[in-house]
Amino acid sequence: MEYSKILNHIQDIETKQTIKKFIDSLFVVEKKGGTYCSDFLTPNEINYCISSINTYSNLDYMVIPNLNICERNCILVSSYIDSLNIYEYINIISAPVIDNINHRDVLGSLLALGVNRSKIGDILFTDKKMAIVLRSSLTNYILQNLLSISKYNVSFSLDNEFSFNNLIENTKKYFAIVSSLRLDLIISEIINYPRNKTSSLLNSGKIKVNYEEIKKSHYELNEGDIISIKGFGRFKFLKVLGVTKKNKYKIEYIKYE
Repeated sequence: MEYSKILNHIQDIETKQTIKKFIDSLFVVEKKGGTYCSDFLTPNEINYCISSINTYSNLDYMVIPNLNICERNCILVSSYIDSLNIYEYINIISAPVIDNINHRDVLGSLLALGVNRSKIGDILFTDKKMAIVLRSSLTNYILQNLLSISKYNVSFSLDNEFSFNNLIENTKKYFAIVSSLRLDLIISEIINYPRNKTSSLLNSGKIKVNYEEIKKSHYELNEGDIISIKGFGRFKFLKVLGVTKKNKYKIEYIKYE
């Protein structure tokens, strides 16, 4: 099957494999009918999947649970999309919020249960609830086994009526001064790492920008870029606040807790 129209534009190997799998499934639905639901995808992957649908098929599609609010979504393709119940494919479970539990704590507890990351969507917080979006096939397993997070007992229940309004982002804002907007310089600053060790992180594939692996130290960041550093967490480069008298950049960024 000819994939070059889409895949030739994708540099990240993992992303390329994900999209190839999606296109394979797309052709099966196109030929045999039925419905296919992907696992949870990054915004980049969702865009590639939509391009694939527009390029290779006439199938209808739906992005679930919410393209405008959620970072990670599934994409449903079907010849009868209007009759589908999305909760056959994904569920939302929630529990009362606990002040000392953050996104990383919840995700760590899920992964400790042996759950594949691709089966888990967004982990969301309001002032009263913490919620997990997940593939429906996992729901009972998670409800029965996710009984503690960090040192706290938790009790999740099915909550497909969960409201996406009034979500709270667990982030901390920081400021820094850097000599340029090169990726290696900004990483060195935000994780307080020597430049030679930052280069090692890049070369070993531990850094992603906007969900795709970057190995070029001279890669220049843009405002709004999301940086993932394995072992250190995720950051978002918000904006350049100005330039100092020594022509250095004053930048603002956040770290996801």
